[in-house]
Amino acid sequence: MKPLSTKKAREIGSKGGKASVAKRAEKKGFQEAARWALEMNTTVNIKGEQLNITQAQAIVLNLLQKAANKEDKQSIEAAKVLIQLSGANKSEAEVKVLEAQAKMIQAKADLLTGADTTALDKLDEILKEMRNDAIKGGDE
Repeated sequence: MKPLSTKKAREIGSKGGKASVAKRAEKKGFQEAARWALEMNTTVNIKGEQLNITQAQAIVLNLLQKAANKEDKQSIEAAKVLIQLSGANKSEAEVKVLEAQAKMIQAKADLLTGADTTALDKLDEILKEMRNDAIKGGDE
């Protein structure tokens, strides 16, 4: 294969650079549109009260409702997504916290729906486990 001349190499590099700039601008445009859409206001009805919230807050609220619904097979996954969105890392300790928090959300859902009369006991047990794990983690 014949080597490219300097002029030809510059032309090809220039085209690649222009294409890269255009792609970055397109990506930035999509990101700005997504931010704008998430910041739009909407109204939701919670227990008969109208609340003005952003679309991002509405999405989180929907995830929370899904996480709290023990009938939904994806409730634990929704809880994990919520926790991940909150910025939790995924070290072994964090995975344990994720699982404990998911159990807490499920227990709270039981308490709110009245589906389980032992929900408070479950919450106490989960909190004790989390406290013990935190103490063990601090000693290591």
